[in-house]
Amino acid sequence: MTQYSSYTEDEKVNNITSEEKANWWNERIDLDRHLEELLIKMEVSWIGGFKGILCPMMKKYKKERLLFKKELEKFIGEMILKQDTLLEFDSNICDCFLYLKDEALDCELEDVIYYFLDYYQSYGIKVDYNMIDIDMYVRIFRNLLQKFENLNFYDFDEHIIIIPDKQTEIIPWENFPILHDKPTSRILSLSLLRDRILLMNYENHSKNDFYRDKYTINSDSAYYILNPGGDLINTQNKFQSQFEDKKKWLGMSGKAPTENEYLDGLNNYQLFMYFGHGGGECYIKGRTIRNHIKTKCAVTLLMGCSSGLLKSSGDYDPTGNSINYILGLCPALVANLWDVTDRDIDRLTQGLLEEWDILSSTTIENNESSPYYKMNLLFNNNNQRQSRENKFETKNTELSLSLSQSLVLARRRCRLKFLIGAATVIYGIPVYNSKKN
Repeated sequence: MTQYSSYTEDEKVNNITSEEKANWWNERIDLDRHLEELLIKMEVSWIGGFKGILCPMMKKYKKERLLFKKELEKFIGEMILKQDTLLEFDSNICDCFLYLKDEALDCELEDVIYYFLDYYQSYGIKVDYNMIDIDMYVRIFRNLLQKFENLNFYDFDEHIIIIPDKQTEIIPWENFPILHDKPTSRILSLSLLRDRILLMNYENHSKNDFYRDKYTINSDSAYYILNPGGDLINTQNKFQSQFEDKKKWLGMSGKAPTENEYLDGLNNYQLFMYFGHGGGECYIKGRTIRNHIKTKCAVTLLMGCSSGLLKSSGDYDPTGNSINYILGLCPALVANLWDVTDRDIDRLTQGLLEEWDILSSTTIENNESSPYYKMNLLFNNNNQRQSRENKFETKNTELSLSLSQSLVLARRRCRLKFLIGAATVIYGIPVYNSKKN
């Protein structure tokens, strides 16, 4: 993935001819397309027909799911193996295969068929693979999936948390085709995930049932560091006036913070935003974050280049600045896996803060030609969207979309949706912005 970073420097475009600029942009567009194709190939070759395991557990259509399970058992047992006695399949496994739909690739359907053939063999039932016309049974299986193609399993309120190992953490799993429109975050280990769930339960023990399983912040409690190096003029011009309009926010623009000022932002506010180079390493030591956070770190946005990159340490766990925030009990950390360009990452950041109801919208949301509007269409019809909005409203408080949901939408703001949009990931649990009416 590091090869993509060399194509993400806006500065080199400023002093070149128009022809050179066009060629440079064409290279980046080609690389963006290449990354998209790479993620598709990785999903097909690594996960194949089992990609449904990355999706939320199904809760709806209980009767239809049971029917699919029975028909799948019959299809494998009677049509392929000519068995009178059918083996029963695990219902959760069958649910995973329903996510394939009928547009699945032939090789993905083959994965499923061979999986169940091996399942029969594990029970001592001999399977003659040479006698199986796999192409014919792929077509039959596809026809079976078509019977259930009208079932809508998409639920934008279901969140997914993945735990990639040290060899695969650089991969933007969140942008695999099966996950790109689903709220997804990552965490380094199960123990760290447990810590955040316990933290959420501790803070929510006195709240009503609606909030008990949701980590919320008050966005009025925010601290920002904008362009501390003084060289990200476009970023400062884009956000400074918007941030200064927030009367309850504190922060600085165009100047470097002291270590104490940086630590104060992490310690005493619920939202901390950094818009500079890297992840703020030159302004605060990692051990300061790990050892001097009083109770917990603020929800943190580190929008600099490679702010979320973890470097390999051989047989040992990877190292990186983002780990300091995670070990400092940061509930959610937004960071970039590789280098990004300032203008495109600014578009993503603007979209993220707008969708999370931190900033007021500055875009035309009803423009059907915009990718952002088309992404909204994925939220099913207006009735379902209204239902979700109603579910997040109570008498005194309204919840925004979660941070993970907002990032799904914000990635569509980027011109290079994979080269730049896929770089931004979230470490942690879903976080909601609680707004008083």
